[in-house]
Amino acid sequence: MGEYIPHITWDLIDGDRCIIHVLPKGGGSENCSALKMLPPGAGLTGVKMFVVDHVVDCAGKPCPPGIIGVGIGG
Repeated sequence: MGEYIPHITWDLIDGDRCIIHVLPKGGGSENCSALKMLPPGAGLTGVKMFVVDHVVDCAGKPCPPGIIGVGIGG
């Protein structure tokens, strides 16, 4: 794996204080995607059960904040 070097920008400001802006790693940077073919009778309840079960199974793998997208179609 490569070396991780943070990007740091310095700006001098007047006064005796320090302002730090932080952009933490996140946005679901670990892919935790899934695909499921549900039987037609599963309905919305089946979709909800699959999504919740998969999010629970992923646990702490994706970096927060987690963004969950659900696509339903043929």
